[in-house]
Amino acid sequence: MKIIYTKTLLALAALLVVLPAMAQFAPPPQHIEPYNLTLGQPGKNRSVQKESDQVTLSEVVRVEGAPWLRLKFRAYNLGQHSYIVMTSLEDGGQQRLDAKSLAQWNSASAFFNGDAVLLELHVAEGESGIFATLESLNVGERGVAAAAEDSGGSETQCGPVDNRVASTDNRAGRIINGCTAWLVSNGAVLTAGHCVDWDPDGGGPLLPDGVLDLWGSFSVNVPASDPDGTINQSAPEDQFPIDTSNVVWNYDGEGQGLGKDWAVFGIFPNANGERAHLREGFYRMTRQNPAANDSMRITGYGVDTGVDNKTLQTSAGPYVGEYNRWRCNQHLPPLSGGYPGSEFRQPHHLANAVARFYRRHTHQWRLR
Repeated sequence: MKIIYTKTLLALAALLVVLPAMAQFAPPPQHIEPYNLTLGQPGKNRSVQKESDQVTLSEVVRVEGAPWLRLKFRAYNLGQHSYIVMTSLEDGGQQRLDAKSLAQWNSASAFFNGDAVLLELHVAEGESGIFATLESLNVGERGVAAAAEDSGGSETQCGPVDNRVASTDNRAGRIINGCTAWLVSNGAVLTAGHCVDWDPDGGGPLLPDGVLDLWGSFSVNVPASDPDGTINQSAPEDQFPIDTSNVVWNYDGEGQGLGKDWAVFGIFPNANGERAHLREGFYRMTRQNPAANDSMRITGYGVDTGVDNKTLQTSAGPYVGEYNRWRCNQHLPPLSGGYPGSEFRQPHHLANAVARFYRRHTHQWRLR
């Protein structure tokens, strides 16, 4: 599906940053390691002639001590019916991908917990030249990345009291850079612009470079983090690959005016063929503006301590007024937060009225 967007007075982008936008923008620490491994024999013409001759090749991919791994493939040929299966040796999380679904996952796997993944290649009857070649691994690192304010960014919490509690609202998901994104009624996913094109100079002027940095998946049912704050990954069936060819965004950097920090993107079904919007539901949007003291709620995956770090939490309070900078000030609702890309919502619907934050140059999206 392709996202179509048109300018409109409906201020959807207002939803995208309703607490300090750069606050707590702290991608989980990870690095890329080259990993050269081929299962199968590229170019070999011999085919499996009967079902009893079906071939299964396997290898354990391991990076000692890593909290999580993601496999990236350089090349593959899975024919019409062959497939790969990847299984975490830590928690048994498993993903099966064929030629179609591996392409939707951008030639990569889901995120797997633990430091070892069993990779299996299943060669179907009658197919030849079947193979899969690994190129690299995304390797998680232990600990918590420094939050934005530690490198000169904005404050992360509005008010002295952290009143967040755990939430199970799977309409809001986590993307790997630590941001919150949410499912909306047109079949798309919304988040903040700085969550897809983040500041390349760290604590500098917070100016983007116009290059898409978004990758990975939209994850729900995110488990508790480790006591040291190291994140854990959702089960593979709770991860939905991001369609990086289908992203529209605007982010002009900090202090560049209202309505200039939004992003909309598409996601593919999970490895089981389930669509997130059908399975989890979605937020409905409204043109209605909130009145003073209306009950407002913010939900997202903010930086926190220990097991709550980057897990889904929520807090509520009265609406006080709008703000036009990413730092907290007296006009903000008295809420805890630091959820980049999170949403305010009134009971029963998203409060698009926070659209006043971004009432200029905003957009509406639909899918086809």
